[in-house]
Amino acid sequence: MSPQGTQDKTNRTNCTAKEVVTSRKVIGAWVMGGGIWLLGMLALLVVPMISTNVNAGVTPTSAYYSHSGSWKTVTDPSGKYTAVVRNLVQAPKF
Repeated sequence: MSPQGTQDKTNRTNCTAKEVVTSRKVIGAWVMGGGIWLLGMLALLVVPMISTNVNAGVTPTSAYYSHSGSWKTVTDPSGKYTAVVRNLVQAPKF
């Protein structure tokens, strides 16, 4: 066998990937996965709390509209399109 062939065999032996799975690696993977899961659950709890205070100072409009029973024709500013739409009236406030 030539020295080149011996070197190739040695390189192939050194390059083989042997992964030994120990209990420490398994426990570490479970702890990492549990931490990521816990952070996700925490985010699901915190996000609704933050978003409820976004519109704290805004008062909703109290105007409600109802169909009046009639229809009206609406034309766009260019005059190219025309549509027939419901005529709306403001509903009475109780």
